[in-house]
Amino acid sequence: MEKIDLELAVDVRHERGGEGGFKSWVVSLRGKGGSARQSTHKINPPLRLPGNPPISGGEDDIPEQ
Repeated sequence: MEKIDLELAVDVRHERGGEGGFKSWVVSLRGKGGSARQSTHKINPPLRLPGNPPISGGEDDIPEQ
């Protein structure tokens, strides 16, 4: 194993909104509005291991005590 593929992603969302209204004995008016914006930022940093380290998981990798 010489190379590790890694992808990091961050989602950012901005929301804005507002609400208002008018009310009397006969008439009632209400209004509501909003907007949203979302963006995703991805980075792929290059990661390489020095040399060729052994893959763990075998019995030979257990240290003697």
